Amino acid sequence: MGTNQSYPIVSLTALKAPFLTFDNFQLAFRRIVRGENSDYKQNYRHLLPTYNLALKHNIQDLINDLKTRAYRPTPPTIIFAPKASGVLRPLKILCLRDLIVYQAIVNIVAVRFEAEQEKYKFKRCFGAIFAGRQSHFFISLESDAIVNFLRTSKRRLRLETSMLRIST
Repeated sequence: MGTNQSYPIVSLTALKAPFLTFDNFQLAFRRIVRGENSDYKQNYRHLLPTYNLALKHNIQDLINDLKTRAYRPTPPTIIFAPKASGVLRPLKILCLRDLIVYQAIVNIVAVRFEAEQEKYKFKRCFGAIFAGRQSHFFISLESDAIVNFLRTSKRRLRLETSMLRIST
């Protein structure tokens, strides 16, 4: 299993200046902390408070490593989580620094695609709606849209149920 894999170096030229800001990396860390993926986050619960203690220094150090091209992604750690069937499912766990860098990249990409997403949200997809540039949460669910979605779903369910009764 001990294969030497090569991991790509993050190209900063495509992301430009807003990527390497303290605010962007702080937001990335906050979004990781507040993310809803608790099964995955449990692997970091011992690291998050420690990293947060010296957050300013840690982020500045990470940004400096990116600027000087000293940053290199770390190969993921593979853990095996049991499924209900007893089969072990391999999970690749990123180191916290890599997770922060990738979230900081996603912050920039999401802002650039925000206008495009606005055209389609709640029309073609309902799931991941960008919460906005400064929100500590990455995903937003607007309450009016949820209510409308649930009303429409309830009407459809009633209609489908009545159609089933007629056809039987």
